[in-house]
Amino acid sequence: MSQQKPSDFASLLEEARDEGARAAHEFEKLATEVGGENLFAAVFAHLVLTPAETANELTHGPVPIKLELLAFRLLPLFSVQGAESIDAFHISRALDALEALFMSYHRMSMFAKLHDTQSSDSSARELDDLAWLVRLDAETVRGSAYPEQIAEEITKTLGRFDDWFEAHVGICPSRAAKALLAIVTAHESRATSWFPELAESSKSMRERFAAARRSLKGHPTDEDRVFLQMFRRRSHAGSFGYSTRLAELAVDLPATQDSIYMLPPITRQELEALCGLIGCSPDVRSKMTEPIEMIHRPLVVLSGGRVLCGVISHALDQLRSAFEEVAAQDSKFVERYRSWRGEWHQGEVVRSLRRVFPPEAVYESLTYPDPDKPPGHTAELDAAVFWEPFLVLVEAKSGQFRLESQLGDVGRLRTDLKKNVADAFYQTQRAARYVQSCNECKFEEKKTGRELVIKKANIRRTFFITVSLRLLANVATYLAWMNPLRLFAAGEYPWSVSLADLETVIEYIEGPDIFLHYIERRLAAQLAQTETVGDEIRLFGAYLKTRMPESMFFDDEGRRLALISFADFHLKFDEAMEFRRGERSEAPDIRLEVPAAISAILVELRKRHKDPASRWIAHSVLSLTNDQLRALDHVLATAHERWPRSGHFGRAVYYENGTAICVVTAADHPGWVLRDQAKRVAMIEKYRRKADRAVCFAIDLRDSERPFLTALWIESRWMRDETLDRLIAEDAPTPVGKLPCVNDPCFCGSGKKFKKCCRARLQSDKR
Repeated sequence: MSQQKPSDFASLLEEARDEGARAAHEFEKLATEVGGENLFAAVFAHLVLTPAETANELTHGPVPIKLELLAFRLLPLFSVQGAESIDAFHISRALDALEALFMSYHRMSMFAKLHDTQSSDSSARELDDLAWLVRLDAETVRGSAYPEQIAEEITKTLGRFDDWFEAHVGICPSRAAKALLAIVTAHESRATSWFPELAESSKSMRERFAAARRSLKGHPTDEDRVFLQMFRRRSHAGSFGYSTRLAELAVDLPATQDSIYMLPPITRQELEALCGLIGCSPDVRSKMTEPIEMIHRPLVVLSGGRVLCGVISHALDQLRSAFEEVAAQDSKFVERYRSWRGEWHQGEVVRSLRRVFPPEAVYESLTYPDPDKPPGHTAELDAAVFWEPFLVLVEAKSGQFRLESQLGDVGRLRTDLKKNVADAFYQTQRAARYVQSCNECKFEEKKTGRELVIKKANIRRTFFITVSLRLLANVATYLAWMNPLRLFAAGEYPWSVSLADLETVIEYIEGPDIFLHYIERRLAAQLAQTETVGDEIRLFGAYLKTRMPESMFFDDEGRRLALISFADFHLKFDEAMEFRRGERSEAPDIRLEVPAAISAILVELRKRHKDPASRWIAHSVLSLTNDQLRALDHVLATAHERWPRSGHFGRAVYYENGTAICVVTAADHPGWVLRDQAKRVAMIEKYRRKADRAVCFAIDLRDSERPFLTALWIESRWMRDETLDRLIAEDAPTPVGKLPCVNDPCFCGSGKKFKKCCRARLQSDKR
């Protein structure tokens, strides 16, 4: 691409401004034709009201931003009265103007950034690029979690001080959150009551189209000809009827005090207080200069105190922020509130972890000797999970992520990330340094005195988790891009996640093995040189679908991809929430997608959760490549089809990338003999192939209840061993390499050629 000059970007910026000005003028014309308030309500209805059980732009696209732009342009025109009846042609013009306004808004942001990027200082350019990247998120993403999650947080944290807020604001947080939910319910109820009428209007226009078409065979009237010129297809006529009637009905869409159903009923004082916190009337709008200022005022106030709320998650976010701003005006009270908020946050993190791990493995509010200070000094850790051989160190931070940080203020961005992520990461690393400083270390729970004793030799993996109370505008999913802020050492990052996202991830985790493996793959994605675009839930959805293997970041020719976008992996989680609300008839199936035989062995390994070796094997199985997993699945699934001769053992071996995968079967040997044989085979096959590791499953073919009798994992550097050399010399040969050639004996031990046995199924599984 040719290098653009600053003057080129200045020209493009001017064109974008002109495009926005033309769109704004079109809205002014439309307002004079049909009225400002009527136009807003009608366009609002067309943007927000969508059929049930369909993913829509309201949560996954530009609709939230378009609603803000629409309100910003039309609020000053609410007093304008129109003389015409609104119809689908007005709506079409308005939607076209809104699309032009939206494109102009983003082009202005982009071209302004490119025009201003002229610094010769590379560090300054990096910071500028980073600020723009974070601002881009802030300008396009609305809603930090599902509405139910935000409402619960408001009720449990701010709601603890309802009396104080009611005295100072006129409405308490618990009631305010319920009121917002009731407002959206009122919109939905009104729209649902319209559907028969909308369907009838659409049907009437389709029938009118069919009649006009039939008239062409006889003597069409001028009216028929004009109608057919307006609508080329039957569906176009039906859409016109639907859209026109919706525009006419939309004047009754705004919620009133009487239509907001809650117990006790909302009072006028409460509704006015709610509008004072997050409402945007023409008077409030008159004090704004930029559309981004609408972000704080998601509740649009029309004449007569009627209100419209488009994106409930965002409205609840702003409600929470507004109450916290009120609290901040009283220094003594805000300390009480923040103390409780932090305590509640930490408790929720611990409760979430105990849904994955046994309660006895999760520790809360720990003290330990500070390794960075002289003897006698102690340090604290919010939570820890010791699931031998895994150690999880957790810190929870309840700091804010201010809008100024998100809109390009690099200084505030650095401060907010430091308070929410970097400081927490340092505290978990400090605990890890203590563990590494002695052979046996002790942590103590402050509340109970319970001790956590860890032997350094028993730890094979340590994970660092920082949990923020709020979503950090997707910054947490690309901490590696934050290097210009110099908050993290290169290549060292925690799994940074918001409380709401942590709860969602844990809800669909089947066991500790999957949880820990997800963290591992999530951090690997963070460190990959491939740019990943997607929030936490999208990344988790991608993991459940693919396990996010290393191969995901390369194309078919082995070249590393520059960018991966995880676009639609969140949809099942949205569907699950819709099912809970009663908006969907069936719950989606959300779980890790692995072959059936692999799922069975993971379930069996979880039953042996008291055995640290079983925990490690489960984690290691999840870390196998796709080809390795398919091969293991095939051998396990078909093991009962090939019984070895009496007194003999069956054996299948697959090797790839330094890992030997073995399955040993028997039908008439005692369990202890089969276990010994499995250990022998694992050692021989690892040594034979000079592998770094070997996993072996021993299957007693007489046992139909368990997928395997025992499982082994051996991991060590290959070294010459005379004893193993002798064992190999005595041992029957097994296939070497990756997959056998087509005419070689199959690796499963059937005695058939590979092409006549497992090749077809493996190819089918791969497809």
